[in-house]
This record gives sequence, structure tokens and C-alpha cells, in this order.
Amino acid sequence: MSTENNVRVVQSLYAAFGRGDVSAVLESLDPSIVWTNPGPAEFSYFGTHRGRDAVLRNVFMFLAENVEIHAFEPKEFFASADKVVVLLHMEVTVRRTKRRFTQEIAHAFTLKDGRPVLFHDFQDNYAIVEALRG
Repeated sequence: MSTENNVRVVQSLYAAFGRGDVSAVLESLDPSIVWTNPGPAEFSYFGTHRGRDAVLRNVFMFLAENVEIHAFEPKEFFASADKVVVLLHMEVTVRRTKRRFTQEIAHAFTLKDGRPVLFHDFQDNYAIVEALRG
């Protein structure tokens, strides 16, 4: 697919997430997606998750159960060939600890045949862990 189409695919992921349509996000991912959120293994959110079911269980269900998202705003999309990088702003409160944090994040996608096959989250994981731990 073209670089422009890859950007549209990634933009549609953020639009679906913004609507709360996690099913649409998952459906657009390659079935064998490799999704990486570096961080400590004590929280299922962190690690390398393989396949849609693992992403649903370890990422999206974790977020739904543990955080309230106040802002999740993609600001810029950069693309080259099969890569799309997204810069976004996020504001979150951890439900259990009531700790709120704000950060700027980069998400990196690799697409194949119009579907993300690799995802890597670059954020301040220390801030997330500290907020989760309280």
C-alpha cells in the first residue's frame, strides 16, 4: 500500500479508539500483530504482546480497568514507506491511586498490506508505573 494509505489506516485506528470502538481497532490489526509497551512485567500492559487476543487482554482491557483517559490526542503523523509514527498528547488518571499524569508520546507502526503488523509505544513508562503503584 502507499504511504498515504498507511497514514489513513493509522488515523482510522485513532478515530476508532476515540469513539471507544476497540473492536474496530483490533479488527484493523494484523492477526499476528506484535505490540510492544516496554516496562515492568508486574503489570500486564507492559511487555511484548503477540496477536489480537493478547493486545485486547493485556492492553485494552488493562486500560479500561485501570485508567480514566481524559485526553488521547494525535497531533502529528509522519510516514515513510511502511512506517507511520504518531506524536500524541495523553492525560490519564489511574483509578485505584487517583494519580493523574500528562505526557507526550510517540507510537511507531509498521504496516503490511494495509494492516499494522508491528507497534511500539514510546512513552514515560516510569510515570505510568509510579502512578499505578501509588
